[in-house]
Amino acid sequence: MTWLHFLYSAEGILQISANVVVLYCLYPAYKRTKHSAFLYLGFAYLIGTFDSICDQTIGLAHMVGTEYVVYHTERRLTYMVVVVLSLVGTLSLIRSFLTMHESGVMQTPEKGNSLFQKPLAFLSRIFRKMGE
Repeated sequence: MTWLHFLYSAEGILQISANVVVLYCLYPAYKRTKHSAFLYLGFAYLIGTFDSICDQTIGLAHMVGTEYVVYHTERRLTYMVVVVLSLVGTLSLIRSFLTMHESGVMQTPEKGNSLFQKPLAFLSRIFRKMGE
């Protein structure tokens, strides 16, 4: 086994394992809160796991020209879907966090520390303008 082959295999194992751990944590979070952001992130990680498995199996096969183009087109398109779902899920979680923070439901431990309050206020204004 060459060094690059080892790194390729280790990367696949690490990526699939990390995706499964995140999915394992996202399910109870969605079940408890019913927040759609957890669904978006769950689908993103599920598709990411599928992509990783494909890379470790189908991606290693010798393909003719058209098969190669179809496979890599599918890979790039699904990766774009993962990026969009991750973006939507993450922004949705951030917006809900900022809303809870502004409503007083959740207070930061450093209430008088402007280092923490100014970035949150700035982000809050940005997301409010985006929502209009």
